[in-house]
Amino acid sequence: FVRLSQGVSGGTLEYQVNPIYPNAAIMQRRQGRVTLDGVIAEDGRLHDLKVANGDSLLARAAIHAVSQWRYEPYRLNGEPIRRATTITLIFKLP
Repeated sequence: FVRLSQGVSGGTLEYQVNPIYPNAAIMQRRQGRVTLDGVIAEDGRLHDLKVANGDSLLARAAIHAVSQWRYEPYRLNGEPIRRATTITLIFKLP
């Protein structure tokens, strides 16, 4: 009996919280991209979030928001798996 891989499925973002632009960043006219690396766990929650690059003041707001996001878990052959991800948020002043 040979079992064929069905490939990886899932990973759809199901719940998203937008970051709150920090007042200090607004007053200092700071904007730009914040890139976070993390792992989507078997339960769809993000773990091990780390700032890959971006303004430190904006990065705190990004981590606070993204840590609340929920994904449909990635699955390999129907079984939930952990999967690394990179998320980029853009902070832009009006």
